[in-house]
Amino acid sequence: MATRGHTLLLSADWDLCLDEGGNIQTTTGSYGIAQNVANRVRLFTNDAYYYPDRGVPHFVIDLGHKVNNKLITAELERAAISVDGVISAQVIDLQLTKSDDRAVDRTLTGDIRINTELEDTIDVAL
Repeated sequence: MATRGHTLLLSADWDLCLDEGGNIQTTTGSYGIAQNVANRVRLFTNDAYYYPDRGVPHFVIDLGHKVNNKLITAELERAAISVDGVISAQVIDLQLTKSDDRAVDRTLTGDIRINTELEDTIDVAL
C-alpha cells in the first residue's frame, strides 16, 4: 500500500481520533490524501509556521474584495494538486452564499474532485 496520504485521522468535527488504547489514530491511502486536501484548501497562506507558502491566499483574493470565482477556483485547485498523491483536481459547484446577517456575511461552498495516484476519484467538500 502506498504511504502517501499518511496523516492523523480526524473526526467529522475535525478532532483527533483515539483508538481503544488511547493512541492517536492515523489513516493512509486515498482517504488520507483526501483529508490532506481538505486541510490544505482550508489553510490560509502564512498560517502554517513551517510552511507559510502552503494553503490559499484568501486575504489577497477574496476577503475584503469582490469575489473572482475563476481566481478562487484556480487557487483551490493549485492547493489541492500540491498535496502528495493528488494527480488532478477540479473545483465543482463553487458557490458564494451571502447572508443578511453581517456576522455571517459570505460562505464559500462546493467540492473539489480529486484523482489520486491510487486511481481513486474523491469529492472533497470545501
